[in-house]
Amino acid sequence: MKQNLRLKACFTQIICTFSYLKPRYSSILAALTTMCLYAHAQSPGESGAAASGNLPDTTTPLQIGDTIPEYLWHQPLQVVNHTEGKATITLDEYRGKLIILDFWGTFCTTCIFNMPYLHGLENTFSENLAVVPVTREDSNRVMRFLQTNVTLKDLHISSITKGDALYEVFPSQTLPHIVLIDEKAKVRAITMAEYLNKRVIEELLAGKPDVYIPPKRQSLQQPLLQVAEQYRDAAITNGVYHRALSGFIDGLSHDTRLETDSASQTKRFLVSNIFVAKLYTIGLRSALPLNPKRRILEASLPERYVFPEDYRDIDARRQNFYTYESISPLGMSESQIRSNMKDDLDIYLGLTGSIERRMVNCLVLFAIDSNRRFVSAGNDRVRVIGGNINSRFFDKRKTVGSLPNGVDTYVRYSKFAGVADVIDQIIDKPLPVILNETGYEGEFDLDFPSPGEASLETVNDFLHAKGLELCWAEREMDMFVLTENGFHPNPASLQLTDIGYTYLSTNTQ
Repeated sequence: MKQNLRLKACFTQIICTFSYLKPRYSSILAALTTMCLYAHAQSPGESGAAASGNLPDTTTPLQIGDTIPEYLWHQPLQVVNHTEGKATITLDEYRGKLIILDFWGTFCTTCIFNMPYLHGLENTFSENLAVVPVTREDSNRVMRFLQTNVTLKDLHISSITKGDALYEVFPSQTLPHIVLIDEKAKVRAITMAEYLNKRVIEELLAGKPDVYIPPKRQSLQQPLLQVAEQYRDAAITNGVYHRALSGFIDGLSHDTRLETDSASQTKRFLVSNIFVAKLYTIGLRSALPLNPKRRILEASLPERYVFPEDYRDIDARRQNFYTYESISPLGMSESQIRSNMKDDLDIYLGLTGSIERRMVNCLVLFAIDSNRRFVSAGNDRVRVIGGNINSRFFDKRKTVGSLPNGVDTYVRYSKFAGVADVIDQIIDKPLPVILNETGYEGEFDLDFPSPGEASLETVNDFLHAKGLELCWAEREMDMFVLTENGFHPNPASLQLTDIGYTYLSTNTQ
């Protein structure tokens, strides 16, 4: 348990670190958050009483192939934001269509990430497909969320609320959770959104009998490798240990776990369905492989090793994601297990991944006079970009507009990390690491140009008014370097891209 908690804390720190990157990396962040959400069971927030109706005394969860019971079709279900203003609906209103029950929560980043995609499918197949979001949360909270969330507010999505009746029939330890009901009222799939695409829906609507939809798997409950059947009748002294790397496993969420088995005196370490840079993050116990500013990809196809540009491109994930597992003696330390993993990645994938000191171009903030007009005069931390205060908590987001002087982007009582974050967000091109060499470690009050007008030149115009300047400089720092065997980089062609430092001769350019 302690080891699992340490792993969970480590990944939480990685996600928090990565959240300071540019908006262009938002898909990566969403994906990393997706990994986190799939890796650990989520508790579905506020719960409410089950909707009234003729429920049976006991509810048996439905499985793939089961027929939806008649009572469930007529169960009154609370709904908010309905296009016709309804307060309740029944599933019977959608009978005869393909129905996607999308179990979600306002706290679930992955659920929100999936919604535009799923409702895009509904719009494409509007006559034959219904997407029905279902949450256990309170109606007022869900209504406010659907109307204010930046991703969802313009989609006019309705949702079932206090949906305990459906959760009992389709229980899950994790969200999101997708249930597909076919036109014949049978449970056709219990899966994940990325396995439902236009081709799959077309095949289902055409009546194709054997449409491949991978079932959702909570995790790998059993080891990847087992003792062969012909040896099961033989006693094996001192255990069976192994280290294995497999490709992407359909239907399996990302999971990371370190667990002990006192009966077999072994430790099992599992990292499932994840991209190579994240595997090295775990093996090296460093967040650097996840940060494009701090990674150098010496590879002919560097995009293979980072999060895919389109997370829903399941074929790209099948080609470039991996699952790692080791079964080790109980006495082996976590540090050694991770070190073994790093070595195995190098060997099996034909790579060398390491943390190295490298000279790289940086942006450095200098004080150009001794006046220190940038020192904060208050004690309330505020960060406004384009007139908006953004937050991962939807109820804390708001529009505040411009200051009396017309400035709509500024920080007050901000640490340097917040200053660098704003500069990184408003300039629409990859920026390297920004360093603070002002000699001041306190809080800043600074104004910036609007996001649409921001460049290094215009940012410096604002900084000069406070006695500051951003300058280019070379600095030596720790970098994650991933090198393909046989790749011979030309140092003169190294450049910073959205996925990290790559070479002009590669296919990412």
